[in-house]
Amino acid sequence: MSEAQRENERKVGRNSTSDSSAQGSSGKRQSAQIQVVEEGAANLVRVPTPPKSRMTPPETGQTTATSDTETQEIEEELAKTKILIARLKRQQQVAISEAEDIRTEIRAIKARCRGNPR
Repeated sequence: MSEAQRENERKVGRNSTSDSSAQGSSGKRQSAQIQVVEEGAANLVRVPTPPKSRMTPPETGQTTATSDTETQEIEEELAKTKILIARLKRQQQVAISEAEDIRTEIRAIKARCRGNPR
């Protein structure tokens, strides 16, 4: 083992025979990978693995239990949401066209003030 590897292990706080998991600040065990980076001498660098998603899919063969009333409520909420989105899009288009009209009026007023009627 090279001197650089020993120094890096001392900084990380473990030796090369330890496992690849570290105790997290929240008390949960977090796995880590050891990645060898070559920059002149080989340095050991600890790279934590990304956290797993909290939403795990159901196991194979397992179905999610949703009652008909729950499904109907979800579909009603979805329909209401779609209507609301359509309204907001229309309002947005109206606001955009009004803003364009205002800009046109401002340009006309500025042109008249300069003495260059359009």
